[in-house]
Amino acid sequence: MDEIFQDRGRGRTLKSKTRDILKKRLPILKWMPKYRKGYILPDIIAGITVWLTAVPQSLAYAGIAGLTPEYGLYSQFLGPFVYIVLGSCRQMTIGPTAIVQLFTYQKCGEDFPECVVLMGFYSGIVELFLGILQLGFLVSFISEPVTIAHHPQIFYVEPGRHCPWSYMSCGARYVEDTERCTPANEFRKPTSVEEVILGSVRSGFPPVGLPQFELYNPNGNSTVPMTPIETLQFLGTGPLVVAFGAILQNIAISKAFGHGQTVDATQEMLATGVTNAIGGFFSSIPTSGSFARSAINDASGVKSPLGGMVTGVMILLSLGYLTPFFQFIPKASLAAVIICAVVFLIEVESISLMWRTSKLDFLCCTVTIAASLGLGIEYGILVGVSVSLAILLLNSLRPSMTPEFKIDPETNVHFVLLKPDQGINFPSVDYIRDSVNHIARHYDNYSIIVIQCDKWTRWDFTAANALVFLTKAMSKRGISLVFYKCRPEWYQLLETFGLKDPPCCFHKEDLEDYFMQMEPELSTSSVCNVTANPQDETSDDEGNMLLESSRSFPNYYNFD
Repeated sequence: MDEIFQDRGRGRTLKSKTRDILKKRLPILKWMPKYRKGYILPDIIAGITVWLTAVPQSLAYAGIAGLTPEYGLYSQFLGPFVYIVLGSCRQMTIGPTAIVQLFTYQKCGEDFPECVVLMGFYSGIVELFLGILQLGFLVSFISEPVTIAHHPQIFYVEPGRHCPWSYMSCGARYVEDTERCTPANEFRKPTSVEEVILGSVRSGFPPVGLPQFELYNPNGNSTVPMTPIETLQFLGTGPLVVAFGAILQNIAISKAFGHGQTVDATQEMLATGVTNAIGGFFSSIPTSGSFARSAINDASGVKSPLGGMVTGVMILLSLGYLTPFFQFIPKASLAAVIICAVVFLIEVESISLMWRTSKLDFLCCTVTIAASLGLGIEYGILVGVSVSLAILLLNSLRPSMTPEFKIDPETNVHFVLLKPDQGINFPSVDYIRDSVNHIARHYDNYSIIVIQCDKWTRWDFTAANALVFLTKAMSKRGISLVFYKCRPEWYQLLETFGLKDPPCCFHKEDLEDYFMQMEPELSTSSVCNVTANPQDETSDDEGNMLLESSRSFPNYYNFD
């Protein structure tokens, strides 16, 4: 009978785990049962409002990528339908964005515009692969200074590719000769209407089929057949850069409108990956979350992701019935849409705030900008992440640990207290060891050095082994190295490394008992070299130890 109940319990556990996984990876199962009738009207209003913004932006962003306008609409209708099922942020709107299309154009250019669709398809595969492997934590290694720094790259034009150096030198000479500047009324006027308006936009549902692994060159009016491997070689790191750019945008939007809730980066990878991968079968260009349209969606009072479905339906209706009217949209209007979308991408205020608050973050941002402009966006992000990790390792290399020279009022024992502000690991163990050796050499009247270990939540083999050898070395010199407020696991670990009766004090009382067990002459012979200042004698947070003085260590590299 007990086995039957155990089997039923396992069955219920498996069923509940499956249900939890489905709700986590299919958010529609979580919010749809809570949907109310009162949400219908706000969702319809928000969906139509976003549609009014999405149409001109989509037409303009297709031009950025080097394609005809209808490709922007092809990529706009699919995202909302996918995000209804997989999305975790109700305000999010998926579609073409300026930053992603500019990244795409830098890789594809005007020679092979059809590769933009392949770029979106491959970037979707990358995002989907990262999501399936649950690698959302990788985004945590891309700091905000790196994210801010890669935006100025969109204004950069590669001289050797997009404009010859002769054009730049000619332009420089022309600017220098101010007398030859062309008056505003002498600018060339358009000779035909086609130069002013958008032109015809193909109507109807987008063609459905496998992505074409062949690239069309409009300049040579020829098609270049390629294998999937050859297209990957042609695109290089482009899909990876576009994928990370889209993921970063989605996560930034989710954080901005999440009202403090935890953002599931893995889920955003899955949602964006499925959208771009399926979009490759509908001639869609690369897509991501749009901050501007998401802000409009939020301001319009959207209540659920169903507002995106309204936008998607309106885009489909536009493809079927409104495209003949799009041809009269002035190109200048679409240019204004692009300018308004990208002009605020350089966050000058954030860079200024970084300079005032953290010089290291400002350095990381500056290095990333320089690397992006000089080496390309993909290498710029790589350099920025490397600098961020180096700064992170630098902080863990040297924990803040100012020595405090104290007296125990019960036993009159003089000792040095060290309080590391972070846990111990192999990068920081050398600094801690050198700090203890420095105290032992320069303050030889102190026979007890106490290390407060309340911040040590975890440790590694290198750190534990080094401190065991340090404890033994200090003992041979007549100095007791005591670990205060440590966990019982630390005591067991020291024993495992061969340290007999490790000097560990878990509480304040244990430390006082340890002092009482010391030889009586310790308290009388340990005459402090530091003259106590009555103004400096204050009780610490435990109220039983008096602080004599606090001295900062010399520079790490000046330890002799």
